[in-house]
Amino acid sequence: MQRLTLGRCCMVALIWMALAFPLNAQTAKLPISDFLAVQGQSSIFIPPVQDFLGWAQALCTSRGLSCITKPPDYNGLCLGYLVSVDYAGLADKYITDNGGQSSGTVMEGSVLVRPIANNRIEVTVSLHTKNALTFVLAPYPLIPGTSCMAPSDANFATQSLTLGARANTLPPFSQRALGDSFWHITFQNPAGAPLPDLIDLFNNRFSDIFEYSFHAVATGPMAAGGEGTVTVQQASKGSRENLQPAVVNLRQTGH
Repeated sequence: MQRLTLGRCCMVALIWMALAFPLNAQTAKLPISDFLAVQGQSSIFIPPVQDFLGWAQALCTSRGLSCITKPPDYNGLCLGYLVSVDYAGLADKYITDNGGQSSGTVMEGSVLVRPIANNRIEVTVSLHTKNALTFVLAPYPLIPGTSCMAPSDANFATQSLTLGARANTLPPFSQRALGDSFWHITFQNPAGAPLPDLIDLFNNRFSDIFEYSFHAVATGPMAAGGEGTVTVQQASKGSRENLQPAVVNLRQTGH
């Protein structure tokens, strides 16, 4: 298209990684800004906001949990909640560039690179985003064969909102859902080539991904009234022959 009680645990893991990797003399550390600078190379999903990845609650209608194969094959998939999390700060940039109040979105993390075979490098990105603008789109019942939404029908720009607000409407602060997200991803890249936009990596170069995990928690106003909290989680390894659909949970937490 981009959030926690687990934050302390996750940060401990990031600190451990930062201490462990310098033991390998071939590993180099780049600023997280090098990764963030190449995100948002298109503007298709919520124009004119720059694109970043979105997430979908999903159910496989056939082939068990193997319905999303590599490269991603979404046939036989039924979608429920759709979630946008501003992990790269692109939604916040659009708001502030157009005179709106910043959500206070802050990104921190690191990029670790090391040479591997065939003139390629292994890249590991760890990214923690605070106050990430988040919204949830109205669900379709996850009942295969009756009222499922096909992936081709998912529309982050027009579908009704259940939680939060989109950046392209320049929403007032009171309408925003904000939270924290944690990305950890390892992939291969040609040596000397620019780091990739995650949109391109997931859609066109999925075989270059070794493993990844994403976790987010955000809270904000619900369209039906009151406050809600959404959690998003997904993980996969390159050694798997299929992807696990994202786990999305939305609950009302206040009135």
